[in-house]
Amino acid sequence: MPRLRLVLLAALAALVASGPAAQVGFSYFNGRNHPELDWQVATTEHFEIIYPARLAGIEAEAAAVAEATYDALTVNFATDSAAIAFDDPIRIYLSDEDEIANGIAYNVGGSGFTTIWVHVNDTAEIWTGDVKWLRKVIAHEVAHLIHYRAVRSNLGLLDIFFADPFPGFWTEGLAQYATERWDAQRGDRWLRTATFEDRLSYTDGSSPQNGRLRYAVGNSQVRYLAQSRGDSTLAQILAHRIPVLLGLGRVHDFRTAFEAVTKQSYTEFNEEWRKHVNVYYNTQAGQMERLDSLDAKPFGLPGQVVYDVSFSPDTMWVAGVVLPSLARPVRRLIVVDNPGADSTRARELRILAEGSITGPVDWSPDGQRIAFARTRRGAYGSLLNDLYVVNAEGGGLRRLTTDRRAVSPTFAPDGRSLAFVGSDGTTANLFALDLDTNEERPLTAFTGDVQITTARWSPDGARIAFALFDEDGTRDLAVLDVATGEVARLGTAPEADRAERDDRIPIWSPTGDSLAFTSLRDRAPNAFTAPVERASTRPDTPPAPEPSSPLEPTDLGRGMDIGRGAVLGPITSPPVEERVTFLYDGATVHDWLPPDSLHPAGRLVLVASETKRRDRVFVVDARRRPTVVSDSVEVPPAYAAWTTHRPPRTVPDAIAPDPSLIRERREYNSWTNITHAITLGLPYGDPGEDGELFTSDDDWGAFANSLFLEPLGKHQLALLAGVSVTRPVDKSFLLLSYVNQQFTPTLTLDLYRFPSPSSFYGSSVLVEDLTGGDVSATWTLDLLDRPYTTTLAGTRLRYAYASPLALDRFDDLDDTGLGVPEAGTRFDAQVGAAYKFQRPYRWNVITPLDGTGLRARVTAGIPALGGDTFVRPDVLGYWVSPSLGFGRLFVQGRATAIFGETLAQDYVGLARYDDVDLQAPFVGAVTLDDAERVRGYRRYAVGTRALFGSAEYRLPIVADLNTTLLGLVKLGPVSPSLFVDGGLVWTGADVDNAARRVGVGAELANVLSLGGFELRHAVGLAAPASTLDELWNGTRGVDDLDLYYRIQAAVPF
Repeated sequence: MPRLRLVLLAALAALVASGPAAQVGFSYFNGRNHPELDWQVATTEHFEIIYPARLAGIEAEAAAVAEATYDALTVNFATDSAAIAFDDPIRIYLSDEDEIANGIAYNVGGSGFTTIWVHVNDTAEIWTGDVKWLRKVIAHEVAHLIHYRAVRSNLGLLDIFFADPFPGFWTEGLAQYATERWDAQRGDRWLRTATFEDRLSYTDGSSPQNGRLRYAVGNSQVRYLAQSRGDSTLAQILAHRIPVLLGLGRVHDFRTAFEAVTKQSYTEFNEEWRKHVNVYYNTQAGQMERLDSLDAKPFGLPGQVVYDVSFSPDTMWVAGVVLPSLARPVRRLIVVDNPGADSTRARELRILAEGSITGPVDWSPDGQRIAFARTRRGAYGSLLNDLYVVNAEGGGLRRLTTDRRAVSPTFAPDGRSLAFVGSDGTTANLFALDLDTNEERPLTAFTGDVQITTARWSPDGARIAFALFDEDGTRDLAVLDVATGEVARLGTAPEADRAERDDRIPIWSPTGDSLAFTSLRDRAPNAFTAPVERASTRPDTPPAPEPSSPLEPTDLGRGMDIGRGAVLGPITSPPVEERVTFLYDGATVHDWLPPDSLHPAGRLVLVASETKRRDRVFVVDARRRPTVVSDSVEVPPAYAAWTTHRPPRTVPDAIAPDPSLIRERREYNSWTNITHAITLGLPYGDPGEDGELFTSDDDWGAFANSLFLEPLGKHQLALLAGVSVTRPVDKSFLLLSYVNQQFTPTLTLDLYRFPSPSSFYGSSVLVEDLTGGDVSATWTLDLLDRPYTTTLAGTRLRYAYASPLALDRFDDLDDTGLGVPEAGTRFDAQVGAAYKFQRPYRWNVITPLDGTGLRARVTAGIPALGGDTFVRPDVLGYWVSPSLGFGRLFVQGRATAIFGETLAQDYVGLARYDDVDLQAPFVGAVTLDDAERVRGYRRYAVGTRALFGSAEYRLPIVADLNTTLLGLVKLGPVSPSLFVDGGLVWTGADVDNAARRVGVGAELANVLSLGGFELRHAVGLAAPASTLDELWNGTRGVDDLDLYYRIQAAVPF
């Protein structure tokens, strides 16, 4: 087959192959199929609400929010009196299968669809304000879909080839402006720091908060544009179109539309906005404290990001949940010793646990153990939070709960039990876990849409303080009397606007008579303290409370509202609170240390920063008060107006469920929801073997590529088909790939009449025309409770006829040991399993810092329908470990064999050329040859048994070329290595006559980025180990060295 056509088809095959792997829906994040869920549909005038049957009732809530959002935004985003309309219902998918606080809107199909995780307790901590999660997330995602509709062109998704209709920051900013207020967690907290630091770029890779900053920049810019130019400007921008394809298409391009409507380029507007927010935030900064006012040196806790910090009871040790760096985004629970005043003393660092650890953590009263929560794979592979305990000295890690959706463990003063926050559906409650019997009992009995973010047991054991987000959207600190089950709401900051009041992370004073807490009332976190009345001392201990209406208030706490398992109305006499910090960038309080001679009230442990790049820990006197006179700021109204500007029609903050909106109910049918995503059709022409057009061996015709997706990921179909006009019988082609995820294993069906990927063979390139298909099943096994671990098992059945092309190119194989490629049938079955442990690292693509992998598979021929009889086992493993300073030792081993007969080209042995091996986006592992090469040798070794091993000493990245070529190709970091390869190939039992090879050399690897896709390529010099003496003595020249170039992944799978 002509090489031009091969290149074209290879590119198209990659596009098709990306279809099934380009997952949508919940499986895109969690990687699991969840066949246990019984999906239902409730239809409204404009929506289809799809939800698991166990969430029955949520559809009435979702319908009310969705329809209210639709009514407001289809008018706001329109340029005339006619509202934006949809041809088909908008599909909203809701699931509680994971504890993921997110929603995704997909611009696929006629109206698009969105997938949203619900019943997630963490949403109360991630966000702020009085709007509940379901209202916030549905409105936000529906806003995206209405935005997509407003800018849709007659070319569908193909418009992305001609314009940029959806810049990410603008898309998110528009949805936030249209459906939310400006607040701390969705904007202000992140924008103020970046503005003052003059680091407004959210693409600089310097901060873990850049994702939030991206939202904040877009949110702020859309608000400022609407406030300064009018809301009609937004609608006019969305409606603008430019002609393309000689006027056949009209598409929306954001920057072109922006300039046409505002008469100002986006670049000019961005500079105007930047100056405006600089005035706004710098005015505030001048009236608030900076970090130097703390008059304290940062505590040396290792880590770029600090999520939590807690001192041991004797203050000799410090536990922290940290992220070492953005390049090494492994969240860790660590313990370091407290050097006290001696900052020169060597520090001891213990890594106790890692993974998706959610703070806060807590020390046992004896300082021997630390309790924490971590996200793990639960039932059906769901991502859920469970409790763990680990020895403070290291080791002894033990999981305490299973699938409990539990966070914020806190030890009782006697160390025999833990209190924690547990979630069931929409409701969070406090529970106590006996550490000896592992029995659990409820401490509160809240019902409805209630979240609890942090809980802390008091020093006297009588009370538990916690942060509460109740059903009506009120955020408050509350205290539970453990003996009576009564809950008292403190009602701090009663003068603050309800939407801005957010007090969280309560921390008991060592004496138990006060709480320190963090408040977001400044739109940045700051520390406060407040007195708390002691609990009732009544001797009786009532049974665990049952869900009920609030009890009558008692004398538990003067100025507090009291109930059992419920929260009451407004506070009449709130506690007298004291402000500790009034920092512009803010500070969160995490611990309260015991008093000493210099600090009779003890000291507070704060996490703060004046840069988006790194967190710092400070220890300050609990009696500290702000150095500024006032605890409020004044900003000229002209510069603050954008923060309060709202669209013409707003979505109500609280929307009651409305079952009357439901018009029809039915079971969900995944087959009828398969959605067409994109089709691309083009003509093609191939000049044939003579390289000239318009001759007898030309091949020309047309091809089409289509992709179909089902929103839950149950079905995914990709199709590439081409029809040759000149040679329809032997040149037309087909590649169809179907993925089914309705069951626990993922099932894949591939049908093809298509050329294989090319591979080196002899001194030429082998390409086969393949006709046939295969079916496979893959199971993801959650066998180990270990983060960053993947275990897979799979099986495949293949039937394909292979016809090698251009056999006249393989007439020089006599001295290679290879046979002439044969036409024949591959009818075989394969079973295999793989285990991989790989911590995340920014440069895993070139030099992983650690990792382990083992893959084993057996392929057996089926002697029927032309197939051969054979068995081919193949075992491959690797290991990466720190070694010799900052370097890494990479060891790889592989053993393979063949028993029986196969096609000649399916040989076992060592190759002459390096395998092209990489991890392609969407497609996954791509390997163009299945044989290893011992570097330093350029000869084949062929047999029936083969062993291969390689050991590399990889040095750290020594340089970053940071060079871009033609705007698409970028050369990045460089890493050198030294290596030794070895191979052994023999036939049958004749090991004595085996081909033995050992090669040594050096390699220089580099990260090559092609349009954002990164791969590892390298150049190297190698030689057989047996020739080193000759090379050293000069009897063998440098010309005899093996100078090679290869594209190969840093780890084999």
